[in-house]
Amino acid sequence: MKKIAVIVISAITAGGIAIAGIAHAYGDPQKRANKMVEKMSERMELNDYQETQLLALKDALMAMREDMRETRSQAGESVDELLSAPQLDQQKALQLIDQPMQQVKQNMPAVIAAFAEFWNSLDTTQQAQLRERFYSKFEHHGRWGHHRSSFEGEAYGEAMTL
Repeated sequence: MKKIAVIVISAITAGGIAIAGIAHAYGDPQKRANKMVEKMSERMELNDYQETQLLALKDALMAMREDMRETRSQAGESVDELLSAPQLDQQKALQLIDQPMQQVKQNMPAVIAAFAEFWNSLDTTQQAQLRERFYSKFEHHGRWGHHRSSFEGEAYGEAMTL
């Protein structure tokens, strides 16, 4: 059960990263996310209902992104305050770290629900397609999200699966 939860959370995170990544490539985040939805709809041959579920997932991820963006700007001000003091207030530093984690916890139920609705609307072929896409991205970027160059070869992959 824990393995399934890890896979689901990883898939949601990867989806969010993919939406954010495409969003970054096309300018305005909303336009970029819409472009990703369009591409996924075409590649996976989604029907109208499935596309509606994908749009709901995109909206949930974009809402979480916006919340996190606001937190980042507030965190920047708090970091300035922390570093301006003669001594580092460790408690405030921990609170600064805890705030984004709490926001993720607040947003994840909506994101997971939207992902579940989308996933459950897919047929087995489409689920396999999405799963394969996720695993290929995971492999391409390595276990920790770093881009792997081709010269790193099998030794890198073996080291990462220990």
